[in-house]
Amino acid sequence: MSKLIETAAGSRAEQNYLLAIYQISKNKGVASTGDIAKVLKVRSPSVTNMLDNLEKKSLITYRKYQGAMLAPEGAGVVKSLTARANVFKRFLSRIGVPAHLVEKDSHVLESGLSAQSMRKMEKFVRFVDLFGEHPCFFEHFKKYCEGGVPQERGNCACSLKMVMKKKMPGKK
Repeated sequence: MSKLIETAAGSRAEQNYLLAIYQISKNKGVASTGDIAKVLKVRSPSVTNMLDNLEKKSLITYRKYQGAMLAPEGAGVVKSLTARANVFKRFLSRIGVPAHLVEKDSHVLESGLSAQSMRKMEKFVRFVDLFGEHPCFFEHFKKYCEGGVPQERGNCACSLKMVMKKKMPGKK
C-alpha cells in the first residue's frame, strides 16, 4: 500500500490532487481545472502545472479545456490513500477519540507517519478488529484514561485465546 503511494505520488500535494480528482470525477465524470482549483483553494495555473506533472507520471489522463480523470495507476494510489486514511480513523475511533476530532486528527497523522509505523498501526487495527466491537481491553483502557485502575486481566486473556482459535485456526 505505502510503496505505491511513495513511488507514484510522492508529495502530499500530488496526493491531494489525486484525491480531489477522484471526488470531483465521482460526481461529475471529469474534474475540470476550475473545480480542482476551487476544492484545493489554489489558482488555475497551479492546477494546470500539477495536472501536467501527474499525467507525465501516468497517474491521470488530462485534456486541456476538458479536464482530468484518474488513470489506473492513479486510481490505485487513491485506493491506497483511502485505505490508509481509514486505518487512522479506525485507530482513533477505537482508542476513544471523539468523532468530531477523528477526521481532523487522521489528516495530521497521515502527513507525517513513516511507512513502517503505518504498517504496524494497520496490523494493530486489524488485530483489534478480530475482537469485534468491544474488546475487553478497551474497557480497561477507557477506565485507565478516566483515572481509574483497570480490572483483573483474566477475562482479556481468555477472550484473546478464544478469538485466536476462532479466527486463525491452526495457529498457536
